[in-house]
Amino acid sequence: LPLDWTRMNECDADASAKDNMPIYHPWDVTAIDPTETYLAVVGTHGQKITRMGSDLSKRVSPQLTELILRSHLIRTMEGIAGMEHLEHLELYDNMVDELRELDGGGGKGKGEGG
Repeated sequence: LPLDWTRMNECDADASAKDNMPIYHPWDVTAIDPTETYLAVVGTHGQKITRMGSDLSKRVSPQLTELILRSHLIRTMEGIAGMEHLEHLELYDNMVDELRELDGGGGKGKGEGG
């Protein structure tokens, strides 16, 4: 990948860099089957996801149990509200600095009671 596309060479050194990043959602980089209960998109090859998308839960199966978005450029965890069956969420090797939708219907994470 060219460094100017990912802007990894700028990272947090320039606050405006994150605002100028191109926006790529999971559905922009891979085909999403709305009947699958497992979705994994590893960003080691090809385009990197920069936003999960606030409407991600509407684009995946209502029965989704595992969501893996590893090695991307995601800064905000979003779009999981309404994923009632989600058991495993992996955002390893991203740039997450904001967690949204942890309460109010985002599903039960591993290790949580209830």
